[in-house]
Amino acid sequence: MAKSPRGGDNRGRRAADRKRAAAAETVAPESAPASADDRSVAPVVPTPVRQGRVATPEQVARRAYELYRTRGGTDGYDIEDWLQAERELNGK
Repeated sequence: MAKSPRGGDNRGRRAADRKRAAAAETVAPESAPASADDRSVAPVVPTPVRQGRVATPEQVARRAYELYRTRGGTDGYDIEDWLQAERELNGK
């Protein structure tokens, strides 16, 4: 039995290494084509690329504060102000 530098044995560590190696072997390579009958695999859908400008959080916060002040400083609309500012600044 192998001893670790700290005086204990390595049985727990070796078992974990074997489990990791077995799990790595069961993963299908990415280059292998999926069969048409394999319905358990979700199709890969590309993430849509956002067109146009993207405002920074500082810009959105500044515009949301302007909306708050325009409304007379009424509390309770912070989320609505933030979302409105994002729509305005991001052109949506």
